[in-house]
Amino acid sequence: MCELTGIFSRIDAYYDIEEDDDSRKANDDFDQAAGHGEIIRVGDSSILKKTQEAEAHFYEIISEYSGLENFTPKYEGSSIVDGEVYIQMEDLTANYQNPAMIDIKMGTRTWVTDMGVEKIDRRKIVDQKTTTGELGYRVLGYRRYNRCTESYEKVDKNECRNIVSSEVKEHLSQYYFDGVRLRKDAIQETLDQIEPIYSWFKENTDIEFVSSSLFILYEGNDHVGQYGVTVKMIDFPYVLPLQESPGRSRDEGYLQGLENLREALQSLLNEAS
Repeated sequence: MCELTGIFSRIDAYYDIEEDDDSRKANDDFDQAAGHGEIIRVGDSSILKKTQEAEAHFYEIISEYSGLENFTPKYEGSSIVDGEVYIQMEDLTANYQNPAMIDIKMGTRTWVTDMGVEKIDRRKIVDQKTTTGELGYRVLGYRRYNRCTESYEKVDKNECRNIVSSEVKEHLSQYYFDGVRLRKDAIQETLDQIEPIYSWFKENTDIEFVSSSLFILYEGNDHVGQYGVTVKMIDFPYVLPLQESPGRSRDEGYLQGLENLREALQSLLNEAS
């Protein structure tokens, strides 16, 4: 039986879920859901993403952090076009026919000290008003595929800014609902893929991620066969040495977010059993 819910205010193939003061424009579904800015598709399985030198540099040295490459899109190099930095990476949506996608900002803060006072203050306010400060993660936006209507339904950044902690689990439930049933298989596989990421962060004593995201995909139309779930870390505008944070030996903000996200997803499974 098909079911339509009222949580989605509008249906649109293109949507924007990135931070308001980054104001990056996107051109297609992947760009939007991944929080990416200007994207150029390269062949059938790669993209060029316009970025900053800091993120490009991080991808160049990511192999220095043992195991971390397993949790990020495959990096294929960088280039400068008309003075702008682009990185080439795998298109995470390439193997999906009707991908459901969610972008979750991780950590308990989205600011760093060299942003400038005004921007820091703005970010602090957003962190306090959203679930970032309390849960260590916040949903930036998501899109699901409704098998009944054969269309996409999405919640954009404007709606997600108003999500409070008591509502997060409902939004996660809506993301994993395909119009017919709660995709418990996708939830379980998401949990399975989060586990090694969590283990990596438990062992990590080198770096801290600020304003980075988890990007989660699953095939929304399970009638076409299941490619499976993809969980990847994306967007690395600020990757800081932990020694620059006195008294901190681990990325506790990211760990808190992973723990609370796991708890919410496991709760959905338990309630659906």
